[in-house]
Amino acid sequence: MKTDEHRKVEAVLFAVGKEMTAEEVGRLCSLDEHKTAVLLQELHTEYEHNVASALTLQHNDKFWKFTVKDAY
Repeated sequence: MKTDEHRKVEAVLFAVGKEMTAEEVGRLCSLDEHKTAVLLQELHTEYEHNVASALTLQHNDKFWKFTVKDAY
């Protein structure tokens, strides 16, 4: 279940539109890096398993970014 913190993380990633670290996202959301990393992983899992969404949360090394699933 998404919390307000999940939605803040989504909003920041969507608005910025480029790869960001958990630290960068956390700073913009007023969250610590560890909590942000947990939220990002939860969102990543949710988007990977959501067949109704064309979006995915891409994780590459230490960077995160919203993108469109390969099928689209």
